Amino acid sequence: MATIEWAGVSFLTVARQDVERLRTSGLFAYIARDGGPARLLFVGEADDIARAVGPHHEHWARALAAGLVNEIHVCLQPGARLDRLQLVSRIARALSPPLNGAAEADRATA
Repeated sequence: MATIEWAGVSFLTVARQDVERLRTSGLFAYIARDGGPARLLFVGEADDIARAVGPHHEHWARALAAGLVNEIHVCLQPGARLDRLQLVSRIARALSPPLNGAAEADRATA
């Protein structure tokens, strides 16, 4: 597994089909890579990455529409949820992944 940093936070690159084995808490990111540099589409956190990531996730369809999601990046962060949320916020502020903005818009209209 390759390592990549998003806003100073180290992530591991995981194939989509391997995510189901990650039954741990941490951060996850939907990544599009189309021959050029990786594009961060969405970053989130979960108590159980395997259960959170995939077609059932609220932003999965949008991620597929925004670009081919051919990589999932994970940061296995077993800390408290508040710590994970702070890291997600830091990454989202620094890199403005397009679907994190969509998540905020959805909450504002709900």
